[in-house]
Amino acid sequence: MGDRVSIRFTNKDDIDAPVIFCHWGGMDFVEAAIKYSQELIAERKGGVYPLDRLEPRTVTVDFIYNIEKYYPIMSKSHRIDGDLYIGVDENDGDNGDNGHFNIDLNNIEKLTTTIADIASRHADGSYWG
Repeated sequence: MGDRVSIRFTNKDDIDAPVIFCHWGGMDFVEAAIKYSQELIAERKGGVYPLDRLEPRTVTVDFIYNIEKYYPIMSKSHRIDGDLYIGVDENDGDNGDNGHFNIDLNNIEKLTTTIADIASRHADGSYWG
């Protein structure tokens, strides 16, 4: 039971970021992570800090830090309650309902296409795995 999925933030230089597993969020969680990524990319300052360089491990921490803005279900209890957990790779947890998604921080076009695809699948009730 659940709507399980996993995500990993990636870029061309670093693919070793931890994977975030979500038990109940399904494609809404993927969409939230992509929207977060789009906003982060748009507000980058081009500086020397890891977040400015879109280092996936730092992006993962920042996403979790800002989770209530993008995935408001978390704000109901102010605790994670087992919905989210971290894994080493996509096989380190359960993503059986919706699969695993790498969110490529260097490919804004792919992020936009993925959001449109999720929206169309929400409209017709179909998801992919």
